[in-house]
Amino acid sequence: MKKLYANDIMDEWERETMSPFTSEIMKAPVETGIDLSRLGSYDGSTDLLEFLQTFRRVMALRGASDRFMCKAFSSLLRKTANDWYLRLEPDSIGSFHEFGRKFTARFANNRLHHDPADALLALRQGKNETLRDFMLKFNAELSQLTNIDVQIAVAALKHTTIDQNLKVHLTLKPLRDLQELESKTNKLIRAEKPA
Repeated sequence: MKKLYANDIMDEWERETMSPFTSEIMKAPVETGIDLSRLGSYDGSTDLLEFLQTFRRVMALRGASDRFMCKAFSSLLRKTANDWYLRLEPDSIGSFHEFGRKFTARFANNRLHHDPADALLALRQGKNETLRDFMLKFNAELSQLTNIDVQIAVAALKHTTIDQNLKVHLTLKPLRDLQELESKTNKLIRAEKPA
């Protein structure tokens, strides 16, 4: 663990008190009636565009000024994102647009790219989980996907279930659509022995 000396602490304090915002932004009054706690915080590890878009929508709904948005957004930064903010050049940001551009450039690699089927394929039926309970989870994930091919849904279901009877039924005859898949699984659920 690194020891901190008085000079190190003073250097850190001076860096934290030197704002990257212009004096116009720093002099702007704090706007009341805007609850930032509901926005959460950004630490540099999650989807930056989702966070930035949510922030902008809330600020637009509240009629927040550009200057206030700079101050408010910076107060929501934590960990890596806050470290980045504290290292920005003093007096280098004059608008939220400029702040957002710098922020996006720095954290662009943190944009999450998920395949929508990932959550479906990540499911696993538990050893003691009934087919009924498992299909509730599977169908909830399936309903989040748009335009999914029935054969992909069948392959995912065969991959995630431990129910051998279901696997056999899904292999016997190709299904035409998702409604047929639901009908087939419902028949097997009704035939399932109560636990």
